[in-house]
Amino acid sequence: MKRVLRLLLAAFLVLALGAAALVSLRVTPEPVLTLEPEAKALGRSSPVHVAAQATGRGLAALRLELVQGDQVTALAEKRYPTRAPWAFWGPRTERAELRTDAGSEKVASLKAGEATLRASLRRRR
Repeated sequence: MKRVLRLLLAAFLVLALGAAALVSLRVTPEPVLTLEPEAKALGRSSPVHVAAQATGRGLAALRLELVQGDQVTALAEKRYPTRAPWAFWGPRTERAELRTDAGSEKVASLKAGEATLRASLRRRR
């Protein structure tokens, strides 16, 4: 009887460790993020397009910022629901886009000089 209990306990532990490894060690390809300003310079109204793609549990957030000197201004941000770590099915966002303007009409503090558009995404592992 003790031997059967030991075998059942060992089988349960092997299955539990296998399930834990599967949930925590899922490897997905790197996400793809593209930022396409539609103009070479920022003016009064400069359209910007950001596209993101991530597999696995999906995208958690997509953000576009304008950086000028020490000042960082968020131009657009979207958040998306993601799957739980143990779920292999269900809704997720694999692709997302942001379209916005990055000019002086949207950012009143924009000055002449260098500025950087920074796009970032967050995904669930």
